Amino acid sequence: ISGSPEALAMAATRAYDSYNLRAALKYCNALAEVDPLNPTAGWVRVATLVGLGLKQPLYKLAHDWVDADPKSAQGWYAVGGYYYLCEQYSMAQKHFCRATRLNPKSAECWIAFGCSFASLDESDQALASFRAAQRLNTGSHPP
Repeated sequence: ISGSPEALAMAATRAYDSYNLRAALKYCNALAEVDPLNPTAGWVRVATLVGLGLKQPLYKLAHDWVDADPKSAQGWYAVGGYYYLCEQYSMAQKHFCRATRLNPKSAECWIAFGCSFASLDESDQALASFRAAQRLNTGSHPP
């Protein structure tokens, strides 16, 4: 069970939700060996890499995902995460916007989009993005 993709994805998500980013990354890396394009833990993997400030692995991951599927919201979310980590917030906005267009039901993309607006002091757009994420995640405790 410990090597199953579902168990690893759940463990990564639980570790990330507890803000144990090192453990989340460990689970995400183990999951990447078993199922590199796992849709559940992919969001966690990007957020963990951003949280830990790991630019090079995030850059490679973003390129791999976009090369594998250029119409994947998760790939463009990773690209946006890279630019966000590099403090190029306008470029991050562009890619998060693309991710929200490709998958308008992704709360993760809307939250990241809102964070990029907030980083540029564009509070009205940030709040609108956060509200969109809240509508998609009604009843969920994570911000």
